[in-house]
Amino acid sequence: MRDDIHLQPGDLFVVESDSLMGRTISWAENFKDVVGDAKYIHAGVILHSNGNLIESEWHVQISNIDEYAGNKIMIARLKNMNIQRFFQGKSAIIDRVGQRYPILRLFLQLFGLARRIRTKHVVCSELQAQFIGAACPELQRFVYPNYYGWDPAQLAGAYEMWVGHFDIIYQGVW
Repeated sequence: MRDDIHLQPGDLFVVESDSLMGRTISWAENFKDVVGDAKYIHAGVILHSNGNLIESEWHVQISNIDEYAGNKIMIARLKNMNIQRFFQGKSAIIDRVGQRYPILRLFLQLFGLARRIRTKHVVCSELQAQFIGAACPELQRFVYPNYYGWDPAQLAGAYEMWVGHFDIIYQGVW
């Protein structure tokens, strides 16, 4: 755990990766990205100041942010996050722990169908978008009415563009 970063429950993160899976996801995101510079390939939600988090990899699991040591990472914080909002968001996603990763949804995202075709299971970015929508109902009306279809690059773009809603508290190699 880094001493210079003070994580809070409800912090949001996206990760870059040069692994084969990371390059494949990045290619797919760039395929549909207008700008073509999608680099973030994974997302999750911080649950505790010790870095414990919830994410969807091969299944939805509790992990720790230190598992991303050496990777480029961006951590954002919702400006209006408080403990009540955190628990609202957490209660919306915590029952997903143990659900398998829906690989088919990656193909739906590739062809722009993930917002319209919903499944019981979610990819990592959809898990984070579901958390945001539940924690901040005021964003649901404009931004997160449907958490399906979000990808990590889009979430990173939201952190950077919506400065009225998000603060980026860290960006660099973890």
